[in-house]
Amino acid sequence: MVVIPVLNAARTLLILFDALDRLAPAPLEILFVDNGSTDNGPTLMRSFAERTERGVKTLVEPKRSASAACNTGIRPAKGEVVAFTDSDCGPDPRWFFGLAS
Repeated sequence: MVVIPVLNAARTLLILFDALDRLAPAPLEILFVDNGSTDNGPTLMRSFAERTERGVKTLVEPKRSASAACNTGIRPAKGEVVAFTDSDCGPDPRWFFGLAS
């Protein structure tokens, strides 16, 4: 499972989506946690969730804090491994492999 806190990241989300699509192995679940975005990031996240076959969900954490957003993402975690990345990152395709094995 990958948790991603997001705050006004519309300009970097497309890079992140591309990187998430390339992860091998693919995480069973990807949770975006919107932390009060005022740009079109939430719309982009919903669009990504609709077009992918991965378990992508978007949650909302009203308290503005990366740690609060991460904690909101951890609560519904189903997997044994929870990894975090930021909305302005483009993880290497094998990044999750090292964590999941």
